[in-house]
Formats: sequence, C-alpha cells, structure tokens
Amino acid sequence: MGSIRNYQIITVTHQTVDINDIAKFYLAESGQDIKIGLQRIKDVFNIDECIYLETCNRVSYILYTENQAETLELAHFFKTVNPDFDIALIHNKTEVVSQYSGIEAINHILRVVSSIESVVIGERQILSQFRKAYELCCSAGFCKDNMRLLHEAAVATAKKVYSHTRIGEKPLSVVSL
Repeated sequence: MGSIRNYQIITVTHQTVDINDIAKFYLAESGQDIKIGLQRIKDVFNIDECIYLETCNRVSYILYTENQAETLELAHFFKTVNPDFDIALIHNKTEVVSQYSGIEAINHILRVVSSIESVVIGERQILSQFRKAYELCCSAGFCKDNMRLLHEAAVATAKKVYSHTRIGEKPLSVVSL
C-alpha cells in the first residue's frame, strides 16, 4: 500500500479564476475524450492513479504516484491536458492554480467533498459529482486501492459533516439560488 505523501491535487476554482475561465482548464476544452486525456497525463507524468473532477466552479486533478514526490510544473501539466492551452493564463500567476501534496491534498479533498469550499457552502451536489468522477475514472481503469481509500474517506467525512453539523440544515445549491 502507498503513502499519504504520494497524493497530489492540482485545482482551479471560482476563488482564483473568473468562473467563465474555468472551462479553459478542463480536459474536454480541447474536445478530447476524458479517458484519452487522463491516459496522456498518466503516461507523461508517470501517474499511477487519478481522478478528474470537473464541476461548474472547479476542476481538480487528483493524482497518486509512487514515482514522483515533487510538485508538477504547471505550464507543462496544462499543455499536456490541452495542447491549445494558453500559458498566459497561469504564467507568473501562481495564485490561479492551487497545488496540494501529501496530507494537504487529503485535507483539501475532504473539505471539497464536504462542500466547505463550494460557492454555496453546504450544497451536497459536490459529493455526488465526486462520486461520479470516481466511478468514471474507476471504470476506465485509472483508480486502484489508493484512490479507493481516498474516495471512501472523503465520502465518510462528507456524511459526518452533513449529519453532525448544521452545514446541511438548510440545503441549497447553485441552481436553487
């Protein structure tokens, strides 16, 4: 079994980019199949497992690798994601893309799935989106035990947050607003 330090997350959210620009960081922006894009990321960066989470206000690349503990170079990463990617979107703008590794990556995904970092705090849609992203990536062969453990921990944490706090007391969603 792997190590917590081998988890990495690269994410772009409504908090750092104009909501209209988030799609520029999506795998689908270049019109490619998500599975082909994820396979390319795995091959180029020697990634063992990955989950691609795309929502209306965030895109997250959740990665696990035994072979690379250093932070990925963002321009190269996003050019791999989308060969037409405009590097000017991130060049000299480190605040646009957030990178997490190790325990910070785990904590980040727990906060995201629990909707603590959503546009509407407490909306439950992100949990469903995370589950669907995991299932899609698993069915394509991109997830193994390390992502399974992360998925189980994230879902269990989100359920505890919703049932043991008042965050889910008045459920809202972006759509309902």
